[in-house]
Amino acid sequence: MTIIKKGMTTTFVALAMAATALTAAPALAAGKMTISSPQDPGSWDPIDTFLVQWAAVATNIFDGLTYRGPDLKVVPGLAESWEELDEGKRIRFKLRQNVKFHNGEPFNAAAVKFTFERLLGEQGAKGPQRSNYVAIESVDVIDDYTVDMKLKAPDPVLLTKLAGYGGMIVPPKYIQEKGEDNFNLNPIGTGAFKFVSYAP
Repeated sequence: MTIIKKGMTTTFVALAMAATALTAAPALAAGKMTISSPQDPGSWDPIDTFLVQWAAVATNIFDGLTYRGPDLKVVPGLAESWEELDEGKRIRFKLRQNVKFHNGEPFNAAAVKFTFERLLGEQGAKGPQRSNYVAIESVDVIDDYTVDMKLKAPDPVLLTKLAGYGGMIVPPKYIQEKGEDNFNLNPIGTGAFKFVSYAP
């Protein structure tokens, strides 16, 4: 039997779910998974694309504050809970604790602030995702595991948007030390799978 693969191939190593899972699932044994896709995403950075092929792979590498479950309802992701304040112009997120990025960097409120300042800043202006999040005026760190997202006006679909693409949380220290170009080709997230290699 001959198997023909077209497009790009991406290899992942399954991480122990105890370290990165968003629920209290039992640990899984490490292994490899190779995914072949008919379309190159062009960049692995969450703010750089709208491509479904990107999402099919990268939503396993990255996590958002919220998550769309199998029934398509928005449920907690990296945020364990949230509440709307100031008539919908402020959302306070309580973040999950003891979550780490694949490189060991801690996930915390500073990472959330960095992610959205990057998305709404100069780097985000280069990609197509910024326009989804322009209702956000600022992200304020309350403590290590609490952030307030202040909005210019209430956005009734913001929690849904935070579950994907540009809203995926990225590691500040890794990006600052390694640079944007490196991150585009060697993404680091908090998801169930760790990116290992990429072959266009």
